[in-house]
Amino acid sequence: MKSIIDFAEASVLRTDVGKAFEAAFLAGCREIWVPEGTYRLEGTIEVPSDTRIELDPKALIIAAPGKAPTRRMHMIANRDPEKGDRNITIRGGIFDGNCGENARESYKDPGFIGLMFDFRNVDGLTLEDIEAKNASSYHFRLGGVKNFAIRRIRFTGLLTPLCQDGIHVCGPSEHGEITDIYAVPGSMGDDLIALNADDDYKYPHNWGLVPGYIRDVHVKNVVAEDCFTGVRLLSIREEIADCSFSDMRIGFREHGVNMDATRYCMDPLFDNDAYPEGVGAIRNLRMENVTMWKTTPGRPVFTFETNCDHFVVKNFRRLREKEPENDAPTLLLRNLAKSCVTVNGEEQILLPGETAAFDPDCMDLVVERICGD
Repeated sequence: MKSIIDFAEASVLRTDVGKAFEAAFLAGCREIWVPEGTYRLEGTIEVPSDTRIELDPKALIIAAPGKAPTRRMHMIANRDPEKGDRNITIRGGIFDGNCGENARESYKDPGFIGLMFDFRNVDGLTLEDIEAKNASSYHFRLGGVKNFAIRRIRFTGLLTPLCQDGIHVCGPSEHGEITDIYAVPGSMGDDLIALNADDDYKYPHNWGLVPGYIRDVHVKNVVAEDCFTGVRLLSIREEIADCSFSDMRIGFREHGVNMDATRYCMDPLFDNDAYPEGVGAIRNLRMENVTMWKTTPGRPVFTFETNCDHFVVKNFRRLREKEPENDAPTLLLRNLAKSCVTVNGEEQILLPGETAAFDPDCMDLVVERICGD
């Protein structure tokens, strides 16, 4: 049943567009069209199973200014994250979290999660052709999701609060694609693409999530001239397996690829001394056709501090001509179990407690954990 709801009453910021969505859902509408217009959102749009929402490319849904301490938890989510939902599609439109007027007091603010899209326990999720900007924390948060596709997403906001990720995937999630992602220069207050099998769940923006595996997720065609961190892979106990990243061109302010397992976060998740052979379980991960450069001095391009069983990088290029300074190596490895590191065909054995750094402009890389010695 297609929506018969007239969105005109909600346009031009007159009323809460969430009420129009809820009226459509209650009427049994599962195919909803949102025409061009500017719409004010005061609550969370809770999308039921077997629903398709299409928005005109110029349909803008903007979060109303916050009303602490009862500010909305997120802009749009699936209806039943506890029992689970299925087959949800959202296509088109512009979503603005309006974080300038919805600022959290801090990333520990217990009154405001600050999410834009939040989907948990969904089988069959498609998000595509969406412009997203100015989330107060994560733009897209997925947890316990399988058979998902996130395609043709543009991040255009220039307000960058702490913990503002682009696409944040948590466990247990599997069978997904993330393709054709673009972030304007200067965007992202945190990770552009994050696969976090483990995380710090006391923070409000992680409430409702649980640790779990991330498997069979494939990321392709990512462009960001100046984001905060390009890729975050967070594994301490849970595995990230059989995933790939390809055709990426990323300038970054903090990390190109961050696998530090939260060692340098304000609240690390573990004590290094308790893991003398390192943490993490990254298995069968491949990166191919990747170009990166630093836009500020600081971190290495790749930081490997998570144990890997077959991590392959093919055809990596570092654009030093776009960097302000060449002050950090391309690749840093430390805090690992005994590993074999092969850089451009040259093999080196890295023992627990040892550090290795490499600084090539072009790189093929294989990192293998050595077990049983």
